[in-house]
Amino acid sequence: MPAHDHLARKWDYDSASKEERIASLLAMIKPEDYQHMAKVLGDMFGLEYKMVDSHPSNIKAIIKYKTFTFRKGISDASKTFMVLHSLGHYYFISRAKKVGVKRFEYIYDKEGMEGGAIVKQYGELGEGGRPVSRKMRTDRVAFEIGANNYGIEMLEAVGLGQLSRIVKIYEAGDVNYILDVTAGGKAAIVPTDHDYLDRYICNNLSYEEDSNDDGVFDKATFDVVGGLDWNYLDELKLEVHFF
Repeated sequence: MPAHDHLARKWDYDSASKEERIASLLAMIKPEDYQHMAKVLGDMFGLEYKMVDSHPSNIKAIIKYKTFTFRKGISDASKTFMVLHSLGHYYFISRAKKVGVKRFEYIYDKEGMEGGAIVKQYGELGEGGRPVSRKMRTDRVAFEIGANNYGIEMLEAVGLGQLSRIVKIYEAGDVNYILDVTAGGKAAIVPTDHDYLDRYICNNLSYEEDSNDDGVFDKATFDVVGGLDWNYLDELKLEVHFF
């Protein structure tokens, strides 16, 4: 059974309009909730948070190693997801290295890139996108879900488990967005955070799930501090781009 299967994979508010779903999501996390989470994780891992007027190509946030730089106008709900999802990627990448799983390396290895990078990959996004093969789709879904599962484990370990719902609400829409931008390139990037919520996160989307990540995610061995290989992450010179 997939990890966290008890949590809904699809946010299905049949009686609510999309506008009501967006309003409900934004109300789930108050500014003080985001600030508390940011401080807890910042103090634990030495994270730094910055704000800029804009990023190129309507990018909403750029994460380089331990520095999170958000564009102005990003909601606290989206910033919460971006922080948790990025750290989840860090856990997943660290664990994959530890257990010798190389299947996902082409997603985040600069040396292995051919042409434009896909969304949240590290490098420049291609103008016209690229074909999404069955393997790429399967790998990407497992990679993204693994990151979310690790983000949830981290939340529970540091006493912030109530924020797990945010991660799950964003999950299906974010997976769809990643695949759309992979295929469509820069033209598929939505202009604002509200567009991101409107077209993807709160649009009642789903995805074909494949939880087989070759054993990378392992709840039983999770270590909130020791599970992050900061030296390896630094060597990779990772940049997480949230388009």
